[in-house]
Amino acid sequence: ALLLTELTTQGSRLHALDLADGSDDWTLDVPEIASMVAPTRDENGVYFVTTGGAVGAAGELIAVEFGGDSSHIRWRKPVGKTVTSLRTAAGRLYAATTTGDLLTIDTKSGDVLKTTHLDSGTLGVDYADANLVVASSATAIYGLAKKQWQYPSRFARKNVKVAGGLVLVRTAEDEIVALDADTGLPLWRHSGKLVANGVFTTPNGLFIADEPLGL
Repeated sequence: ALLLTELTTQGSRLHALDLADGSDDWTLDVPEIASMVAPTRDENGVYFVTTGGAVGAAGELIAVEFGGDSSHIRWRKPVGKTVTSLRTAAGRLYAATTTGDLLTIDTKSGDVLKTTHLDSGTLGVDYADANLVVASSATAIYGLAKKQWQYPSRFARKNVKVAGGLVLVRTAEDEIVALDADTGLPLWRHSGKLVANGVFTTPNGLFIADEPLGL
């Protein structure tokens, strides 16, 4: 099903749409979803942050479990910190915070299993799978894989992509660096007049889009 969110007078409403005809499989009223933090989902649920009631305030993390034509709130937990982004993989929910922490949360219970402090500033989580989590701040890229690694980058629009054992990061207006996903070591660089958001991954490789020379 396709999940959509709607703002209501009482908060937010989740819609699960049937792809065949666009009708609602189910709807669920929930507290207002924070608009600046995209919800994330796995095969059994969707996870989101609620508004904190005041600008910059921390809200709750909520998990909604769904299946067939029904849904319900599985758990709701206070965060205590302002969350900037979410990713989920292999039974874990990853939440990055404005204090530079990465929270690892059990998707079934909502319990925080681990807090990893990565940066002194705001952190975002860019990617997660069973073997790799990638996060970034204003000054660096962080990988949690077989080992924890860090690669410096002050370029604002890092546009992190992961493909074929590589973490691809935009480190300058005209440069992309490919890092080894396990170690964070740089393997190669591509320089050129890059198109914004011009890295496309496929099951068999990747494409990098440059603007034509002379334009």
